[in-house]
Amino acid sequence: MAALQSLDMSSQRLSGTLPAAWGADGALPSLEILFLQGNRLTGPLPPRWANPAALPALTGLDLRRNRLGATLPAAWGAPGALPSLETLYLSANVFEGPLPRWGVDSMPRLKYLYLNQNSLRGSLPPGWGAPAFPRLAVLNLANNSLAGAIPSAWGAPEAFPSLSRAQGLGSLRLDGNAALCGRPPQPLLPLLAPQPPQPPQAPQAQAQPGTSAGTPAGAALDGWAPSVGPSAAPAGAPGPPVAALAAVGGVLAGVAAAVALHVTLKRRRQARLAGRQTPAPLPGPAAVVKASKKAPGGLKVQDTPLFILFSHDDAVNARAYDLVVNKVTKNHKNKNGCRVPATWFGCTKDCDFSCSVARDVHAAGHEMAAHTMNHPDLRPLAYNQIKKEIVGSRDAIVRRGIPKAEVTGFRTPFLSDSPEVRRVLYDNGFRYDSTIGVNGGRNKLWPATLEAGVPYDCDAGGNFCRTWEKHPGMFAVPLYSNGGNSMDYCSDEATGAPRPGCSVYGVLKQAIDDAYNSNRGPVTIGIHSVTTGWLARNAFRKDLNDVLKYALAKKDVWMVTHAQFLDWMEAPVPAKNMTSFMAKYKCVR
Repeated sequence: MAALQSLDMSSQRLSGTLPAAWGADGALPSLEILFLQGNRLTGPLPPRWANPAALPALTGLDLRRNRLGATLPAAWGAPGALPSLETLYLSANVFEGPLPRWGVDSMPRLKYLYLNQNSLRGSLPPGWGAPAFPRLAVLNLANNSLAGAIPSAWGAPEAFPSLSRAQGLGSLRLDGNAALCGRPPQPLLPLLAPQPPQPPQAPQAQAQPGTSAGTPAGAALDGWAPSVGPSAAPAGAPGPPVAALAAVGGVLAGVAAAVALHVTLKRRRQARLAGRQTPAPLPGPAAVVKASKKAPGGLKVQDTPLFILFSHDDAVNARAYDLVVNKVTKNHKNKNGCRVPATWFGCTKDCDFSCSVARDVHAAGHEMAAHTMNHPDLRPLAYNQIKKEIVGSRDAIVRRGIPKAEVTGFRTPFLSDSPEVRRVLYDNGFRYDSTIGVNGGRNKLWPATLEAGVPYDCDAGGNFCRTWEKHPGMFAVPLYSNGGNSMDYCSDEATGAPRPGCSVYGVLKQAIDDAYNSNRGPVTIGIHSVTTGWLARNAFRKDLNDVLKYALAKKDVWMVTHAQFLDWMEAPVPAKNMTSFMAKYKCVR
């Protein structure tokens, strides 16, 4: 391990605790990048990792979106601790307790510190202003339970010298800490975004988390509204080096290889949620479909159709069209004689997105849905930046000639969701989000609208949702995991490499049989064709075609778009009436 420079095991469903042994003398002397985000890791941060002789070269550490907890270790503030560390992501975990005395004698190079979306309590340490963190450019403490006034020391001339010069507006985030009070020191005001006037609240509107009923969100500090600033490293931040990683033995139980390093550095964020416009109306009357293991409409199991929702992410180009349409969907027909459709979640700028192919996809009876413009990780971004990515993607699809009324769905890149993402979707009239991961198998929960909160397991690996989220009439259409994958079955979801001994046909046949023989909750089949090359693999594609042939030969099985499926959810008909139900949609024979 002495030569290891970069280790990325993000979103690999890893469990257990962080190994204290990595803090031994000479454990990882060359390691510069360690990314373990989006797993199921628990326990505390190992105090031994502060050993200057253990991780002397570590520049970037990303542990966000796990279940790490306890208090932040005081040992990380010891003299000489983490001498090369520049970026530290600890967001979206369950850390608690006070902010430690970091940065005075430790982490002398730290530039980007993200502690948002935890359960940190207590007051802001005066020493963090000076002499701690002389190079800090971004400090994100949003959405914790911090209390008291902002220390006057944070406004001293010598405080946060790099923070003050770096990104200006929004480089300091303190929003979502309801018990912070008082007016910030004057020198900090240029770093904190002012809040536009709040839209009037409905008489019975519930309080936003962290505020009192009747109090505008963000009004906790006198004369100041919390900002939402950068949630990822700003433009100009150096990208980490990438080292090839062939195999890792004895690092974490059950891990044989690490996936390729994928890092996206984002520009600073601007003003957010509090100043957004009044939510746009959803198309038509808002439906209410409660979460249930039973089909909507009171249908008996034997009268309920089994729906297969086939979806494709990222590129919309000639290669993807050939693989999805020519080599899969053209091979299969529903019981009305029409070719089966797919739902395309298109990334419109960073991915290869062709105007003519988008129109061809639509003409073939498929559904076009949004997938952002630049394919970023949306989870750490602020409201306005999320909105720009999502709405910009929809607008780009509409400019290609697809009717806006038909572009109503969304899926997040990397399946990296958040409550803020769903707020953007709801505010901008989207009908559904298809991101949240749910275990497949027998008698699973059906898709549902979100007027009563998110009904699925928010602690499942990769998910980031809150039970208090309420978006009346907007559907969550989960991605049901099959054989350990939410998409790209029997493969490493990041690279598309096959998993030895795994059969795509066997995995998907089991998912179909489980659903058909239990409550007939829908089966989702999500794939990539170009990004990971999953559908380009002949063996995977053959298995997919074979299992679709098997499924569609069964009684009452239909393959539909997400939008068609939601039409049925809102007005369910028994399986015997499905041909009449489908008559309103375009039929390509």
